[in-house]
Amino acid sequence: AADLPAALAGRRPEDPVLLLAHRPDTFLAASELSVDLTLSGHTHGGQVLLRGWTPFRHSRHGWWRGAYGRNGCRLLVGRGVGVATLPVRIGAPAEIPLVCLRVPGSEVSRGS
Repeated sequence: AADLPAALAGRRPEDPVLLLAHRPDTFLAASELSVDLTLSGHTHGGQVLLRGWTPFRHSRHGWWRGAYGRNGCRLLVGRGVGVATLPVRIGAPAEIPLVCLRVPGSEVSRGS
């Protein structure tokens, strides 16, 4: 199990915090510790979705795909490209999310 308090020890309050967590349910603890953004996967987007229902329970909180918020913190769960248990995806197309991170007040420079 991850020791988030130890991982976050010594951070400055003004520093943005990004957490890469395989399982999205880590977001519950991360949001209690003011982690700004958690990027996660593991769920395959439900992998087999039938009218919003999936037989796979890769998240106890229903965080299968997309963006979520809690306590001013954000979670992004990507569907990924793989499968688990069954070699099939239904209603949960594969994806590789592209995330552009910007810190408020910072300048973005682009290469030429």
